[in-house]
Amino acid sequence: MGLLGDFFGAVWDIGKTVVEGVVEVGKTIYNEGKKLLGFGDEVAQEVSEKGSYKKEEAHVEETVDIYDELGKFKKKVSKQSREIEGKITEICQGAFDNLASGLYELNQMKIGGRQLSINADLLRSESKKLLREIDGSIESEIMPKISIDNRECLEILEMDKGKSKKKRMKSFIDEKSISALRKLKSNLKNGLDNAHSNISETLDNKFEQIEIMTKQKIETLEILKSNDDVLKRQETQAGIAQQICVSNMMLEKLKTL
Repeated sequence: MGLLGDFFGAVWDIGKTVVEGVVEVGKTIYNEGKKLLGFGDEVAQEVSEKGSYKKEEAHVEETVDIYDELGKFKKKVSKQSREIEGKITEICQGAFDNLASGLYELNQMKIGGRQLSINADLLRSESKKLLREIDGSIESEIMPKISIDNRECLEILEMDKGKSKKKRMKSFIDEKSISALRKLKSNLKNGLDNAHSNISETLDNKFEQIEIMTKQKIETLEILKSNDDVLKRQETQAGIAQQICVSNMMLEKLKTL
């Protein structure tokens, strides 16, 4: 297959890179997320041992105490979030690097006598945007909610001490943490999928051009029939026919990818 095989191999690798990137992101969020959820147990226990906290009526000491308890949780979340985001950033950066490498390989090939010349600027732009979105994304979702300024959190703090308070606080923290992780996972999947879609759309456009060229070459073959120079006609026909064959094979194969 030669060039044809190399081309489809490069296209296949691009799709595979996106799938593998999304899977790795999912695994990392799941494994590291379990550690994040574990932090909720400790703060839920400590909060449940305290009596009802009324924000408008509380003494300064009570408010400081509550801030300290929630602050311990936030520090742990901050540290764990940075670790998760760091690992995910590496995965996404690797995926985009592989996509860029795949584009480079495609751009070295000539299809139907022409190079694809796919512009990688959009890919680089999407890469930078997605990587920026990762930084601080978990903290920014969780931190404002685990606070006396959050209505739902305050309602829990206002409960009397005991098991019900512990259970509800644990559930509240886990819910907000899971929501933050799911949102990040969804954003990353969409970002990688968009990068893949843009590459696919560009390939479709390139092959539309090849299809047009193929039709033009068929028309040229028809004109050559009237050429009196038999040898010249045969050489030209063979060259054009080969290009048409390769182009058509690629167009048909792309429909199945």
